[in-house]
Amino acid sequence: MTIPVKRFFYLINILTIVYIIFTVLFSSISIRTNYKNLSKLNYNIEKEYDVILDKYKKIIVLILKNELPENINYFNSVSSAAYSLPPINELKFSEPKDAIVNGVSNKTSSSSNIISAIECYNSKCIKVFVDREKILNNILKNKSWRYGEITTIPIKKATLLKISANSFLEAHKNFIITTLSYFFILYLFQSIFLFIRNYRLFKNNASLLIALDKNNQESIKQSIDYNKLYDNVLFTQELSSEYFTHCIHQLITRDIYIEEIDLMDCLRKIEKFFSYRIIKSNLKITFDHKDTIKSITSDREMVFIVLLNLIFKTIYRSKLSSEIIIKISQDQGSANIEITDIGYEYKQKLSDKIRMHELPSPVLEKLCQKAKIEIKDTKKDEVNVMFISINIMDPETEEDQETNITDDNIIKIKFSPL
Repeated sequence: MTIPVKRFFYLINILTIVYIIFTVLFSSISIRTNYKNLSKLNYNIEKEYDVILDKYKKIIVLILKNELPENINYFNSVSSAAYSLPPINELKFSEPKDAIVNGVSNKTSSSSNIISAIECYNSKCIKVFVDREKILNNILKNKSWRYGEITTIPIKKATLLKISANSFLEAHKNFIITTLSYFFILYLFQSIFLFIRNYRLFKNNASLLIALDKNNQESIKQSIDYNKLYDNVLFTQELSSEYFTHCIHQLITRDIYIEEIDLMDCLRKIEKFFSYRIIKSNLKITFDHKDTIKSITSDREMVFIVLLNLIFKTIYRSKLSSEIIIKISQDQGSANIEITDIGYEYKQKLSDKIRMHELPSPVLEKLCQKAKIEIKDTKKDEVNVMFISINIMDPETEEDQETNITDDNIIKIKFSPL
């Protein structure tokens, strides 16, 4: 769906919410207003009902006081002529002691709709019985009551509320039908809109799932290839350690060869050598150096092996997903390497093999003495700082001192071609 269509539906939904609020308020106010009017009208009907009963009592007093004929026909004729009252059903005489307080009794029986009114004068009482419906019908002739027959007084509040609601529904029938039709049409159109949208999303999701499954398969394949490659790298390292075990004594006892060494190139090779461990521990190695540092003069193989062991120590003790910073500087007569990492204490593993990147401490110290490398390792909290100073050998000076060196430290000079 296009953006304008979506905005149109959003606007329609907002207006619908406003319309619903208006409808609820309008309905509640209308029903409440009708209820108040009906309550007021009901009060007037009850009031007039009591007035009619009082009129029956006045006629009783009139008959008793003036000693008029005491029969039903005469009573009905007087009540009709005087007050237009409905005719009574029965007339009885009683003693004052039988008089009902306030002159009005309830229904004579639970199933009867007959009410009675009684009044006394000069120790003589007359009790008349009249049909309640006749009185109510007589009242409703003069009232604007159009909500059906009234069979009881007072009318219950629940009945008045029901009448108010029915009156609202009847008076606003077209409005209610229009509202319901609008909601139905809105629901139908939005259902169609959501169905089309969900169908398109389903198709897009299906294509994405296919592409994702394909990518997962390719990732699994690449992962398998990478694992094979890493296994080959580890095998190569182990194999090199096997050969190194047999030739370590030759490295310790051989002559020193002074040649130009590209220090950055040496460090880059060491980084590639440990690439598997770096990736596995999610480490980041950052080199901080100046462009002026290009090369130093020393024994290439010894410098490489010493740095290989020291950087392995740093990688081995570093925390997962941490950063190793290697800062390189050079002053007169030495090249300085400062390695900073965040990690734990380094504990060398015991092994029956001599691995090239994890030499025993005596062997490593011997190589440092021959290559004139000084190491200082400090720790503060979790930060490890290793400072490495590589003495830059001067070929001419070393050549002059050649006669003072033992047979195990014969110095030879080897320069790479320019």
